[in-house]
Amino acid sequence: MRHLHQPLEWGTAGFTHWPEGRGYARFLLEQLQAAPQPRSGETNARIAATYLLLTEGEEATPPQQRERYRQILDDVSVVRKEGPWVVGLSGQCSPGWEDNQFVLDRQAAISLWHEEAGLVLDGSNSKFQPELATFHRPGETTDHLPQRAELLSGATDEEVISLHYHGYTATVAVTLLDRQAAALRLAATGQGGCDVIATLVPHISYGETCMVGGWAKYY
Repeated sequence: MRHLHQPLEWGTAGFTHWPEGRGYARFLLEQLQAAPQPRSGETNARIAATYLLLTEGEEATPPQQRERYRQILDDVSVVRKEGPWVVGLSGQCSPGWEDNQFVLDRQAAISLWHEEAGLVLDGSNSKFQPELATFHRPGETTDHLPQRAELLSGATDEEVISLHYHGYTATVAVTLLDRQAAALRLAATGQGGCDVIATLVPHISYGETCMVGGWAKYY
């Protein structure tokens, strides 16, 4: 899932072991070349190593440069590209690890990217911040980490995942309508008197304006 404006320089050589990977490595190197910036000698050495390894086999067009592609992981997550849009739905589940500061909780279910706007909805996971989770139910023990998930079959133009929490079940559906519009549908069903809160996190910076329901929100 595309997330950064500028690709990381490290690790690119690891993609040079198969044709599509070599095509992807060249794609990343071209992105780096388009926005030159000061780099350390070690980083330049890693970039040079990638260029050298690209000569060791044929290249194929990577998914990121195709008009459309769809990839599934473990039957619970999907990344789909349609024209300028890329949508990622994550149903990856794992227990929280509060004692480890380097392990993020898997609480974000959706990421949305557009080639002109960049990252629209931020699908980054976080560390025990239920208010940033795609779904959470407040209480003495906050219910915000899915226990299991499944990728649901839907219409050809729609991606849907189902997330099962302790006290409720939620779904996220995304339809890419055209090159400028996408439709999102979030729903939750469960028992008990406490409401389930759904949250979408826009990827914006200080000074930018986000339009929500006709109201301008400044950040």
